[in-house]
Amino acid sequence: MKFRIVRARSLIAVSIVLCTMAATQPVSAALPGENGFLIASGQIGAKDGLFVFRPNGSDLGHFTGSEGARLPAWSPNGRRIAFSATAGDNEDLYVIQGDGSATQITTDPARDSDPAWSPNGQQLVFVSNRDGDDELYVMNSDGSGVVKITDNTVSDTQPTWASTNMIAFTKQENAGDPATDIFLINPSGSGEDQLTVDSRSASDPNFSPDGTKVIFTRAADNASGNDDIFSINVSNGTGLANMTNTEAIEEHDAVFSPDGTRIAFLVGYIATEIDVHSIASFGGNEAALVENTTLDALDWQPLCDTCASSTTLDVKYKGNKLSVKGDVTPPKTGQQVIVALYKKTGRKLSKITQKSVTLDGASHYSTLIGRVNGGKCKVKATYPGDNEDFGSKAVTPLFPC
Repeated sequence: MKFRIVRARSLIAVSIVLCTMAATQPVSAALPGENGFLIASGQIGAKDGLFVFRPNGSDLGHFTGSEGARLPAWSPNGRRIAFSATAGDNEDLYVIQGDGSATQITTDPARDSDPAWSPNGQQLVFVSNRDGDDELYVMNSDGSGVVKITDNTVSDTQPTWASTNMIAFTKQENAGDPATDIFLINPSGSGEDQLTVDSRSASDPNFSPDGTKVIFTRAADNASGNDDIFSINVSNGTGLANMTNTEAIEEHDAVFSPDGTRIAFLVGYIATEIDVHSIASFGGNEAALVENTTLDALDWQPLCDTCASSTTLDVKYKGNKLSVKGDVTPPKTGQQVIVALYKKTGRKLSKITQKSVTLDGASHYSTLIGRVNGGKCKVKATYPGDNEDFGSKAVTPLFPC
């Protein structure tokens, strides 16, 4: 399975809300730098699956081939996406790699869903009913080393993994009772502790970038009320605060921006329309960004300031080869750079050849790759694990081959 992002002007942009920053202090960022793309699953118009868009609602794109994909989660460096999808009667977990290919990482006959990445990107926590009810499991990001970390007689779902290496999840209060609370647990399965203690159900937890707060959906206190997004301190369960506090609108499934200054969340006006909004993380006015959608999950891409990125590319002819010279900032010993030659045929760019270069600690690198005769070409430098739509890259303009 291979995914490609198609951006179409005809797609209706997804409902997100921005607001002006309040005077209150924003949550400090564990991953400093720009906020990346938002990813959502559900339906927009006639299309189904995974969608990406910028925090202002622009550049809406659909992952072709992602029909039926749900519950996407960005990796900590923003270069891979874990998600669940159903094939036949079974739901399993997949990871979209940097080249757009999707690798299936679970094959158990039980239902596996709702993945969340560890802070170092080497593991995933997920939900499975392989022991008869929904429990939390941890495994390596390639699907190996599966370990069950909860063993309760009620459902444990919706895990999220903090930068502090703590996992939060939604736990059913009693079997057969829809009421839920937010609990914390260590990745080893030890130290399970209740975070929310409330007569109103709590669900959909998400950590602030520094791991000190959890935002979650708090159910309405009566039949005529509506769900809102609340925050709470992780250390002691204090500081409960309503972050949205709107009337007649259901808000749920909130996620922090990687820099901690905003949250994005789903808004359900009616059952057939569930959009996305965002707001400053501690106050401000909502402003709709994208609307007319039916979405069911959301995540926000972190951009890694410390990851290597291409800054320049210089290409010259050298006999029947192309001499490619480039720079990487910051230089990282052992980092690989993939230098690829593309040829344009009609409107399509096709990869002709590529070569891997391993850096020796210097910022500058050079290599020779085979050239083609005739037509127009371009050269692109990327990194293993980078998604070509989102990752660090340098690309030349088209030039005569």
